[in-house]
Amino acid sequence: MKQEYLERLKGLYPNLYLNLVSIDCRDGWYPLIERLSAKLEAELIALPKVFRDYHAAQVKQKFGTLRFYMYRYPSDEFKQHIVDAEEESATICEFCGASAVLHSSGRWEVICDLCALKRAARYGQVRNRLEALIKYKTHLSEEEWEQLMKETGQHDSKTRF
Repeated sequence: MKQEYLERLKGLYPNLYLNLVSIDCRDGWYPLIERLSAKLEAELIALPKVFRDYHAAQVKQKFGTLRFYMYRYPSDEFKQHIVDAEEESATICEFCGASAVLHSSGRWEVICDLCALKRAARYGQVRNRLEALIKYKTHLSEEEWEQLMKETGQHDSKTRF
């Protein structure tokens, strides 16, 4: 995740992210992590100052979904917020934040059709646009098509098929 997002989270939720140095996932999950952080920080602030020694130890993607590790958990409800966010991450594209599904293509990841298509086109895993559309069962709007052609270096962006 971009360093600026981590800095923003540290500024908004200083108790939760006291010593965290990085978040090891892609930017598409930032809104999910921010919502989770707001819930957790609110619970930490509600604790007496003496008991606020609860901090995030690690935030990352593992086996395709979000993992949010703490050194300790102040309550079962606190832990449940984390479990709920980890489960929700299985439905959110880690790259762009769109609706997606968990699947494996060499490694587990949650990726939407459009991001999968962009990556496949970028790395030459599809021979032509029609093959890509069939392979990923994607129906792109004109704007999405133009964006895809620009990002993948296609020259004839006016021709769809």
